[in-house]
Amino acid sequence: MKALATSVLTFSLLALGSHGYAAPSTEGTATELEFQARARLARQADDPAALADLARALAWQERWDEAQALYERLLRATPDDADHLLGLAQIWKGRGHPDRALPLLRRARALAPDYQDVWQSEIQALSASGQPEQARKLKELAHQRFPDAAWAAAPPTSMRPATTVSVDTEFARLSGARGDRREQVLHVVHQWRPRTNVFGGVIRTQQLGTLDRYFYAGTTLPWGPGSTLQLELGGSSTHHIAPKQRLGVQWQVQPGSGWDLGVGWRLSRYDTATARLWQLSADRYWGSHQWGYTVYLGSARGANAVSHKLMWTYHLSDHDRIGISLSHGHEIEAEGARLSRTQVRSASLSGHHRLTDAWAATWTLGWLQYQPGYLRRGAHVGLRYTF
Repeated sequence: MKALATSVLTFSLLALGSHGYAAPSTEGTATELEFQARARLARQADDPAALADLARALAWQERWDEAQALYERLLRATPDDADHLLGLAQIWKGRGHPDRALPLLRRARALAPDYQDVWQSEIQALSASGQPEQARKLKELAHQRFPDAAWAAAPPTSMRPATTVSVDTEFARLSGARGDRREQVLHVVHQWRPRTNVFGGVIRTQQLGTLDRYFYAGTTLPWGPGSTLQLELGGSSTHHIAPKQRLGVQWQVQPGSGWDLGVGWRLSRYDTATARLWQLSADRYWGSHQWGYTVYLGSARGANAVSHKLMWTYHLSDHDRIGISLSHGHEIEAEGARLSRTQVRSASLSGHHRLTDAWAATWTLGWLQYQPGYLRRGAHVGLRYTF
């Protein structure tokens, strides 16, 4: 009878530890789970299920250092395990650093989009890190995905519309007798529900002794589960450098497992020719890291151009990040009324930093080389205000 009771207790503890992170109702349950996990590890030292149960039991007892070491060990072996990511995130929350939990939870949610514990924990971490608006938006998305979950009960219609105004300026020095390039951008986007917005702006460019003003507007709309469709129209009355008219379409989808895929097409009309550009992109998230690759396929006047771009971004927090991008290949370049196919190489270092709940700053340092042609080196700074 005693053996039967022990077996039942062991089965109950293992079942409790195999899904999610919910804390036990008593201290005894946590210590019993620790005892059982250590017994299993004594028989097989590298048993991943036993290591996970031990990490969970230690975290329930707030033995953060021991639990964190185990979760980090587990993630080195299986970096795409949503349970382990959630467990490590809960430790950072328990230590009083919810901001450090957010990249882990974003990663876990991308890997397991139907894992309710991850959604709930991320909403809590956003609130605890002083981001109530982001927590509210995520809760509304959760309500759409889990309409019967009591914790996600927040009607989507309760979303407060938000508007972001961005002002950017760029200065670039061009080699040879091409002078300098100055560009100012005003961009406004208004969002009234998840994955839905309208946007517009104006780009003012000075280069080669000319001044262009390019105006554009567009919208982003849901296009099936986890995907969006973006449409954009633009044009310039001066069109010395900017296109006379432009039409763009972009489709983005998040199929899960940390992937973000996109397909885009753009048509640009100039005085002397029409240029077409296709782009295919794939981004992958690993914890706080984001890696991306984009291939561009351009054509104009019977000439084709292919270029490639690699990107890496490190998310310091939910709103702060730095990134590097490198590109190489051929592009269709507009210089005045002339379109030409030219070889390009470029590199840039950029950052995005939240200053307050409403304000953020951006910056970029860039280097671009056209062959044969010229060098372009410059910097960009910008401000974002959301209300």
